[in-house]
Amino acid sequence: MKYLVVVGNDVDRRAGKYLADYLRCPIIDAKLPFDYSVIERPIGVGGTPTTNGKVGWSGYIKTVIEGSNRYTTAQNVLNFINGGCK
Repeated sequence: MKYLVVVGNDVDRRAGKYLADYLRCPIIDAKLPFDYSVIERPIGVGGTPTTNGKVGWSGYIKTVIEGSNRYTTAQNVLNFINGGCK
């Protein structure tokens, strides 16, 4: 699978859904254990959760989009989309 949007918290879930819809990919909560090594480009959205190896922002997630609050996170997601997801 090429993309997976990983949401760091419930407040930023809507912004994560915008990105997942644009990329046509699934979305998952960062609190759920998952082997991100099977995803080509996992993208984190929202506040950075704690990590313990397989839960949270693992070393496989290189792109994290967040802001100082849910509004700036949503705006940063829209900027990321408008910038061609780079």
